Amino acid sequence: MNRKYKLSEQTRKRMSEAHKGKSSGMKGKKQSKETIKKRIESRKWYKHSKETKEKISEGNKGKIVSEKSKKKMSKAKRGCIPWNKGKEWPKEIKEKMSKSRIGKKLSEETKEKISKSIRKKFENGTMSLACFISSKFWSKKNKTWVNCRSSYEKKAFNILEKMPMVTKYEVESLKIQYRNGYDDVRTYFPDIFITYKDKSKELIEIKPSILLKNPNNIKKFKAAKRFCKNKDIKFKVWTEYDIFKNNLRNPIKYKEDK
Repeated sequence: MNRKYKLSEQTRKRMSEAHKGKSSGMKGKKQSKETIKKRIESRKWYKHSKETKEKISEGNKGKIVSEKSKKKMSKAKRGCIPWNKGKEWPKEIKEKMSKSRIGKKLSEETKEKISKSIRKKFENGTMSLACFISSKFWSKKNKTWVNCRSSYEKKAFNILEKMPMVTKYEVESLKIQYRNGYDDVRTYFPDIFITYKDKSKELIEIKPSILLKNPNNIKKFKAAKRFCKNKDIKFKVWTEYDIFKNNLRNPIKYKEDK
């Protein structure tokens, strides 16, 4: 076929009208693996021009995929091995990707969309706490390395390092026992124990807002509140709203259900 030759709009409309109502010759049929391989091999040489890529991009802009289509796509891909599994990007491509992202910042709308999608995954049970990336953080105030179990904790540590009223903070240094059942006594390690310049102390638990109503977490919070009341320590829960929006002056105060 001569690719330089373009069909006119009238010819396209005629062809479209002629094919309306007619079923495809391949409907209900499945191609053999050999045929599929041959077709892929025959198309390897072909690459879209910049104009074609721009047209495809413009044509796809604003299109919203329905939930039915998403489910169909999900079912079709189940059990399929990703084409890039076990492969590593070449250094040149990595550098290009890195350079293309320098200076780019996510908008507040995009951040909110990402946050909502993660919340849904937590609620549906398709995402676990194991998805949080753990790392180590060098604390200048404590003069030691501290373990971060999530990006929430790492951000909180960064903020505490910059707060002049904080003299030091300890990570998972206290043990609190709580009952999960009549004969089931467990140990709970709150995230941060802060000491301020006025010698007041505060115990902090970091949790995503969607996990605040988790029955096990509620038991932990109640136990922590009782522990702090006897020791003259304040207890608070920091969520993503407090940490990432720097609203740490008025964080959530846990209240027991009446």
